[in-house]
Amino acid sequence: MYWPSTKAGSTVEGSFAIENVGAPGSEINWKVIVWPAWGDWSFEPISGNGLTPESGPLTINVSVKVPYRINKHFTGFVKVADINNSINSCLIHVSLTSKLTRNIIFHLNSFFQKNLYALPLLRYLLNL
Repeated sequence: MYWPSTKAGSTVEGSFAIENVGAPGSEINWKVIVWPAWGDWSFEPISGNGLTPESGPLTINVSVKVPYRINKHFTGFVKVADINNSINSCLIHVSLTSKLTRNIIFHLNSFFQKNLYALPLLRYLLNL
């Protein structure tokens, strides 16, 4: 899953699919067991029982609240595993970049246009 330009604090959505590629009639009881520590993650469904090859791919919907860190790149992975055999698992790589929004730039620009006296103070504070 890849979210290249997201607004800090927003919620993004995505999905991935899992599938039982084992012998016909086999069943997998699975669960999402690992996800990145950044952001607030939710999965629907987060686990399931009796996934068979005959049932085909199962889509898992993902929702992530983007951390309030501007211009930051986050990476990691989601791990889905067979709860009866942890060797039987898969990793889904994730990448998210939070960007400075135009809204923030607009508000800063508007502030300095209305408060021209603040610009010298800002220069002093930033040692420019």
